[in-house]
Amino acid sequence: MNRSAPASFLAYSISLASLAAAVLLRWLLDPVMADTLPLATLFGAIGVAVWIGGWRTALLVAALGYLLCHYLFIAPRGQLDLSDSADVVGLLVYLATASILIGFGEAFRRAQQQSQKAEERARQQTERLQVTLGSIGDGVITTDTDGHITTMNPVAEVLTGWTHDEAAGAPHRQRIHPIGGREPGVAGIEGRGHRRAGKPHRSHREGWHGTAH
Repeated sequence: MNRSAPASFLAYSISLASLAAAVLLRWLLDPVMADTLPLATLFGAIGVAVWIGGWRTALLVAALGYLLCHYLFIAPRGQLDLSDSADVVGLLVYLATASILIGFGEAFRRAQQQSQKAEERARQQTERLQVTLGSIGDGVITTDTDGHITTMNPVAEVLTGWTHDEAAGAPHRQRIHPIGGREPGVAGIEGRGHRRAGKPHRSHREGWHGTAH
C-alpha cells in the first residue's frame, strides 16, 4: 500500500469538509444575500484545499463547489442552467479567480515543502558531522567564515579545557592560543588555565585540529 495514501485521504477529507462548511455558510446567509454572490464562500474552501492537498484537490473542490452553489443559489434554482449569458460570464470569472488562487496557493505550498526538505538535509548533515567529529582521535575545532567556533569534538574539549557549549559562538582566538618555543612542527594549545601540546592542522572547514599528548 502506498505510504502516502493515509495522508491523501486526510487531505481530501479535510478539503471536502471545508467545502461542506462553505456551502452551509452560504445557505445560512441566503435569507440576507438572496441571489447575490452565490459563489462567495467557495474561495475559502479552495484556499484550504490547495494548501492541504495541492492543486488537484483544489480543482475538485472548485468544480464540486460550483455545481452545488449553482444548483442551490443561482436562479432558476434547483437546476444547472447556463442558457443565460450572465451565468456563463459568472462561470468564467469564477474559473479565472479560482485558477489564480490555486496557482498562488500551490506555489507557496511547494516553497514551504522545499524549505522543510532543505532544513531536514541540513539537520542530517549536522548530525553526520557531529558523529564524524566524535569518532576522530584528533582534537577538531571548526569555525564559520568569521572565525567563530561552531563545533568541538571531545578531544578538543580535553585539549582546550572548554566544553562545546561554552566555546560555541566565541571567536576561536579567545579559546585557542598557540604557544611558541616548542619543537618544530609542534604547537601548544592554551585553554582554560592549562596548556597542552599538540600537532595543529587546518581542516577544510577553516577549523583547527591537533593530537593530544
